Amino acid sequence: MKSNVARLRLEALEEREVPSTVTVTVTGIHVSAGGPHLLRIDITGDGANNSVTIEHDAPTTGRIRILAGSGTTLTNIVGGVPGAWVVTNTATQLTIQPSGLSNNYVENVSVNMGGGNDVVILKNLRATAGVFTQITGSLTVILGDGDDQLQVQNVEVKQNVSIYGGIGKDEVYYLAPASTDQNIVGGNLLVDLGLGNNIFTVTTPASTTTPNLEVKGGSVTILSAGGDDVVRFGNSTTSTTSVSFKHSGPGATVIQTGGGKDRVLVQKAEFGITNIDTGGGDDRLRLQDAIFGLLVGLLGAGNDVVNLVGTSVFGGGSLIDGGPGSDSYTGTPPATLTLISFP
Repeated sequence: MKSNVARLRLEALEEREVPSTVTVTVTGIHVSAGGPHLLRIDITGDGANNSVTIEHDAPTTGRIRILAGSGTTLTNIVGGVPGAWVVTNTATQLTIQPSGLSNNYVENVSVNMGGGNDVVILKNLRATAGVFTQITGSLTVILGDGDDQLQVQNVEVKQNVSIYGGIGKDEVYYLAPASTDQNIVGGNLLVDLGLGNNIFTVTTPASTTTPNLEVKGGSVTILSAGGDDVVRFGNSTTSTTSVSFKHSGPGATVIQTGGGKDRVLVQKAEFGITNIDTGGGDDRLRLQDAIFGLLVGLLGAGNDVVNLVGTSVFGGGSLIDGGPGSDSYTGTPPATLTLISFP
């Protein structure tokens, strides 16, 4: 006898993409007829994959625009800002254009994206043609866990800049593709990329008279907890007169990449007292046409390579210690630079 076996068929549910949400809070401060008009911008992600851009998009109007990328919607909270200032307020764009063009400032910008693979772009937040849209306070960006990317182009921050990654491959780029572009930090610069195969890059600028990134205030700290990391100042494929980075402030520069096969590449950059610690692993340190007030390089255990290219200047007492391993170098070190643990 045959038995009938009932079969249960499950229909597949239709897949629907749910837009990720970024909450934008803009607060007006000291709003008066004579100004100054100050804006505080807070961006909060929802833990999913998000993309958001903060930019000054009209050089002669003082207009600040916040844009949602593909798959992201904005929830905008605007408080203490006159209604006449709000030009556009939609799920994809928030545009604020204060009156009194010569007295508009962004006081502080805070970004916390949470988890997910996020992209954050900051663009053209500088004084231009008498319109002041630079960040007069501080900039804080928390990318969170995930494979995240931050792009900073033509942005001036009068006080401190703090950038935090998390677990995942995080990428931070300082860009200056136009001849008038320059990124400026008035206080300390801290970039803590967390755990992962991370990238920090300051590109070679289009300008031949101003550096891409200049830190005028205190210290510079670039950290990565582990992984195969890349820290790059300058990305020209040939010798260049354009300065990628200049640290004109009184503090020191510290670059620590942790364990892994790390690369620290410095091209046409100017530092004061600098410590580069690549930790364990087979690391590479390439120095081309750079200036160091004093350099201490610690490459740790591993088979490390140092490339001295062009003509770099080192303050007296500078040294690079290859650590345990089969280390090698190319180029000719000047008398002010001592190589230790190299054959």
